[in-house]
Amino acid sequence: MPHPGSSAAPHRALAPSAPQNARDEDWRRRIERRCHNKPEAIDYPPSVRPETKLSMTNRIRSPRAVPARMPDRAKPCSRAPQDLPSPRCALSGLGHHGRGRGEWGVTLVLAGLMVLALPGCTTSHGKRVGYRYNPDYGVASPQFEQTLMGQASGLIPGNRARLLNNGDAFFPAMLEAIQNARDSVNIELYIFARGRIGEQVTAALCAKAREGVQVRVLVDAVGSRTGGLDRRMMAAGVHFRRYKPVTIPTITKTGDRTHRKIVTIDGRIGFTGGFAVDDRWQGNVRNSGEWREVVLEIEGPVVQQLQRTFCENWLYATGEVIDGPGQFPDPVPVGDLKAQAVGSTRTSQLSMAKLHHYLPIQAARERVWIANAYFLPDRDFRRALCAAARRGADVRLLLPGRHNDLKTVRYASRRDYRKFLEAGVKVYEYRPSMLHTKMMIVDSIWTSIGSVNFTSRSMKAQAEANLAIYDQGFARQAEAVIEEDFCDSDCMDLASWRRRGLCERMKELYFSLYKRLF
Repeated sequence: MPHPGSSAAPHRALAPSAPQNARDEDWRRRIERRCHNKPEAIDYPPSVRPETKLSMTNRIRSPRAVPARMPDRAKPCSRAPQDLPSPRCALSGLGHHGRGRGEWGVTLVLAGLMVLALPGCTTSHGKRVGYRYNPDYGVASPQFEQTLMGQASGLIPGNRARLLNNGDAFFPAMLEAIQNARDSVNIELYIFARGRIGEQVTAALCAKAREGVQVRVLVDAVGSRTGGLDRRMMAAGVHFRRYKPVTIPTITKTGDRTHRKIVTIDGRIGFTGGFAVDDRWQGNVRNSGEWREVVLEIEGPVVQQLQRTFCENWLYATGEVIDGPGQFPDPVPVGDLKAQAVGSTRTSQLSMAKLHHYLPIQAARERVWIANAYFLPDRDFRRALCAAARRGADVRLLLPGRHNDLKTVRYASRRDYRKFLEAGVKVYEYRPSMLHTKMMIVDSIWTSIGSVNFTSRSMKAQAEANLAIYDQGFARQAEAVIEEDFCDSDCMDLASWRRRGLCERMKELYFSLYKRLF
């Protein structure tokens, strides 16, 4: 009946159907039985203990359930028959130790998500790799020089530099600088292998350590192939460490490597490039076994930027804070070159390696020449290079040819040749031996040399280091070096490229699927 005084018309309740009432009654009885935990009456022999009776009763009553909670802890269900059961009451007695199948399913799902998330938490970081930069000025303009000031420590004046071609030039220069060291020698490398070059470098480092010079060597654990040279160095007083050894607890961090090539002497002289202490880098490309490499020797205040880059990983690997006048002397100008050292790490939120190369390409107006050993540029780089070629810049790529230590990377790289050739980019493949140079020249004024490859790992995961010089005279020297390599290379032609065989096309397609792994 409606409430007195209400104008609402009386409504007629709909009677539930008989099948529905039967289902509700059955559901009510099941809930009450499980919530009240009432065992059925069963006759037991007098010798059976009461607690055993209760356990046996529960098992007979419900084979899917094990002994439920003790009767004194059971709480009566006080809700109306039509109320929905709470999860605790509805699931009590449906599974092992009061845990129902639904709860086990949720637990397994959560555990699976944690397992999937844990490797990502330990190996990946929120790194930004996409950037917006479309300047209306060129690399040679003062505005671009100001843009470089926003990266790392900016351009530092007062330096001098020289290019060293191949092992016959840069190994003797390094050994001489080490032998003349007075206070400190710091080395960070990806590969340090036993051999003729390894023996020479080890002997020089041991001799300086015995003289009292502070010698520190940091080698990546994956690239360390010392074969006992490390023990010899440590016995002589060299501080030798491996960067992030691969163990079972750190297996998810295997991809976190240092790919840097840094040598600093007394905080005043530095070397960087793509070199390694390995016999493959010796010689002067007299045969296919002697790799092609260009190393930069730098002297002046910018060396302290390289020194700080080394200190980052050394501090992580050892916990030792490097200080003192022998490490960071007062900067003294020795030349007129402006230079900038840029280091990138896996944990950084920005890809300094990508910014370092992407900004000059976007601002290029006249020329972009790139020599790189492993060239798998992402979409941003591909678009930037093609756009530079379309606006009239001379864009050239010097890449390894058939002499290549990673054939898979070469096939994956060739997958992009058609797009580059159609846009007007000139592609060269080096003939004499393995090209391991990592150098880029833009608008005949900006030159960068270091360890960075145009690969996903270099731009996102690995610790890298490059050094750029902002000077027209030095850029012309670098252009002369790379022009000689163009003469020793095969220039790709679009018409002939389209006529390549089906087998080559299939290899390129297949290995390009794994670009992000390199």
